Amino acid sequence: MIDVGGGDGSKGDLLRKRYAGSIRAYDCIDVAEAPKCTAFSGTTLAPRPDEDVDVVLMSYMLHHAAENTISLLQEAPRVARHWVVVLEDMLGDSESTTFREYNHNGCARVAADGTEIKHQCVYRTHVEWQALFGLTGLRMVRNETGSERLRNCMPMYAVPRGFYLLEPVRRNQPPSSG
Repeated sequence: MIDVGGGDGSKGDLLRKRYAGSIRAYDCIDVAEAPKCTAFSGTTLAPRPDEDVDVVLMSYMLHHAAENTISLLQEAPRVARHWVVVLEDMLGDSESTTFREYNHNGCARVAADGTEIKHQCVYRTHVEWQALFGLTGLRMVRNETGSERLRNCMPMYAVPRGFYLLEPVRRNQPPSSG
């Protein structure tokens, strides 16, 4: 598994504990190097070889990638042998979410030296994510949006959230049975 935008890499410990025995290898890459996470450009998964890992995980990071979202999504099916998992904060589709989103639209990350770096974030609706996945060589196998279960993993963010289990679409390969 490769965790793209994995922050400090601590998610690997959590996943190994939760799914003991099923996670054989965990690599973390992020735009800032951390003790358990290697730095990468934030624009491409190169030099990773084709079908390098079973799973590419992109957990609540694509809105930070902004203009690099499409290039990262194009790289994910190339690198993943089996699955791409995307968890993402979503843009709501009603006026009732406007206030919550207004308070969440500012983006910042903390640099290695502790300074805050503000940057532009891009949030998308479920329909926009579906379109992007189709354009970038990914087929949706399962999705869940807006559920309390997704919101409860980080209750301080009262914004819509989405979970997408995707599989790479390869030429001359029938889709899996799910």
